[in-house]
Amino acid sequence: LTRQKVSNKLKRKALEDLFEKPCKILHRELREEDINSLSTTDTMRIRKNIHYARSTTIPKLPTNLDELHLALTNLGEIKTNRDVLFLLINNSKKNIIAFFNTN
Repeated sequence: LTRQKVSNKLKRKALEDLFEKPCKILHRELREEDINSLSTTDTMRIRKNIHYARSTTIPKLPTNLDELHLALTNLGEIKTNRDVLFLLINNSKKNIIAFFNTN
């Protein structure tokens, strides 16, 4: 029961901060809450639960060119912070993709 409560709490925290490592989140929680009843197996399961929760929110990488062009088309119009289109060309027939880049 303790593992489930901790796991659910950490999954929520992991989804709020996607770029922090699962181990860091887990160790911080163990240190702050002073939980001593978790075994090594429990911590391994919690880490896997965090990883799975994050993987459901992040889209999978395309595996071929058709999927890449489809994914770029589905993103819609992405603009830079200067309000310029980021994706200039997405031609699936000629397999051409061009992005806008300024220095």
